Amino acid sequence: MIEEKYHQEVLKLFPDLKEMFNSSLSVSFKQQALVLKAKPGDQLFAETDPVEIFPLVLSGSIKVYKMEPNGKSVVLYEVNPGEGCVLSTSSLLGKTNYPASGKVENELVAIGVPKDLFYQLVDKSTMFREYVFKIFSHRLNHLLEMIEEVSFQKLDHRLIKYLLEKAPELKSTHQKIADDLGSSREIISRLLKRFEKDNLIVLERERILIYKDKLLNLNNNF
Repeated sequence: MIEEKYHQEVLKLFPDLKEMFNSSLSVSFKQQALVLKAKPGDQLFAETDPVEIFPLVLSGSIKVYKMEPNGKSVVLYEVNPGEGCVLSTSSLLGKTNYPASGKVENELVAIGVPKDLFYQLVDKSTMFREYVFKIFSHRLNHLLEMIEEVSFQKLDHRLIKYLLEKAPELKSTHQKIADDLGSSREIISRLLKRFEKDNLIVLERERILIYKDKLLNLNNNF
């Protein structure tokens, strides 16, 4: 059973579900939903695990990734506050196990919707069904954009866009950046050193200072 403060957070961050909470389903949600808390680095689920819950993120984030046979990981997407996990959705609807893994990126607080409650909401709530389809649409568009970037954009251009999204400061390791972009640490380090030589960034230990205006000018020239 979730406390009222978490229920209010769900209403605030998931306005698409507001009408659902004005129905009798609100009681079922409050009684059966769970509060999930996890620390950075915690493994929420691994590939082939059965799906038991549908998470609604209130704070923090989840990194969803796929491991390659060579041991490298490719980040598929992140689940941020106000979002649900599309892989949890697809696996629950298809009654299949997770096809990828999920790890906590930033300290997480989420509402876990148990699978039986998930099926009940999909069956009885038009608002919840529409929200589920909206998740699919959003993630499909995101994956298509990612495929386009990987297929048609050079890595240096993708790295510039990545840094612009994190400006003016990024606290991270070269390995994590490489994982996020589906590359190797060596290649990312080489590109970052080139950017620093061109006075686009300043490299520090697990920290990058980003000159956004200079990077924007370079990005516009691609």
